[in-house]
Amino acid sequence: MIRDEETRFPTTLRRLHSFDGIRGIAVLLVFLSHTSGRNQAAFPSLNFAGIGHIGVYLFFVLSGFLLALGLFRVGINRDTLRAFYVRRIFRIIPLYAVVLVAVFSAQLLSGRVEERYLHIGDGWIGLIQHLFIYRGDGVFWTIAVEMQFYLVLPVIAWSLIRFRRAAVLTLLVVAVVNEALYTAKFLVPDFENPIVYLSPNYRDHGTFIGIFACGVIAAYAAHFHQSALIRWSKWLNPLALVAFLTLLSVTLFFVSWHFLGNMRPYYDLRFWSPLYGATFAIFLVSVFMGNPMTRWLNSSLLRTWGILGFSIYLLHMFVIAIVNQTGFPPPIKLAISGVCVIALAKVTYDFIERPFMDLSYRISDQRWSVPALAPLVSHQGQKNEAS
Repeated sequence: MIRDEETRFPTTLRRLHSFDGIRGIAVLLVFLSHTSGRNQAAFPSLNFAGIGHIGVYLFFVLSGFLLALGLFRVGINRDTLRAFYVRRIFRIIPLYAVVLVAVFSAQLLSGRVEERYLHIGDGWIGLIQHLFIYRGDGVFWTIAVEMQFYLVLPVIAWSLIRFRRAAVLTLLVVAVVNEALYTAKFLVPDFENPIVYLSPNYRDHGTFIGIFACGVIAAYAAHFHQSALIRWSKWLNPLALVAFLTLLSVTLFFVSWHFLGNMRPYYDLRFWSPLYGATFAIFLVSVFMGNPMTRWLNSSLLRTWGILGFSIYLLHMFVIAIVNQTGFPPPIKLAISGVCVIALAKVTYDFIERPFMDLSYRISDQRWSVPALAPLVSHQGQKNEAS
């Protein structure tokens, strides 16, 4: 199937590879943050603890962008809704459930809950809450947030298709209000955000709808306003790339626990989510339109981390915990963790993730990824091979 797709959609497949690379960056940010924060930094002056939050922002914006774009392409009806939810459930739940059961079983056998690594609190009640995507302890919190977003995304996409600009404005207002309430907590310490009662998976007194909305609005622009984006591409492409790389560099400098002599000079930068959401969204639009300056996103390293990203995310804490029981120095531990997590993620991807994804394709009879991007126009204004 992949070979056939590469023949029919060569330009589109290169773009999809770029999004794998972006997902790889997000996973690497989380991995480097968590390893550094658990005595596995390459050097004392390269301790990246704290930047994982930014990787989560990037992944949420990317998720909102690609999934909304797929819904815009195929439209909203009974069949596409069925395909959407089948794909999302089969993509997330199988491996997630396996890891949950394994972690919970290990806790029962050992009698310990390792809160610095993979863990489930509150015994059987906690396990049930995790299985029903109501709660997420440790790294599991992002799974609950993602799945809750999937529940409402088709409604958001339908409203954007049906009401266009009015719906975009409404979503933008919701995003701005959410981010304002979230940011207010850091400006007014005693401020209580009423949004926290909407979900048990909130981020320091706020939800993540603003971050996801950045990706959804970017998808709307990419789908419904391609002609305008083509006209703007000459300045959009370089500016988007510079903004993206500059923001990541500034984050490393200001947020990392210890980066080349700087120890978190402005750690609160990580909480300015509107800045990250907007910058990441513009960058995704640029990549979608075929930014020629982002070919490095197709590197085998980034794509490997991106393709195996879900397995890596769920398993890396387990690997870090095991490696930390050895007596190796931190740089060696980091190298061992990197190799082992890739190897283990490849196994779970091949034997759990991919079989269930193939099963979801057969059940839903829908291929979301390539058709979602196929009828593109290149940044030069010419129809690509997929037209």
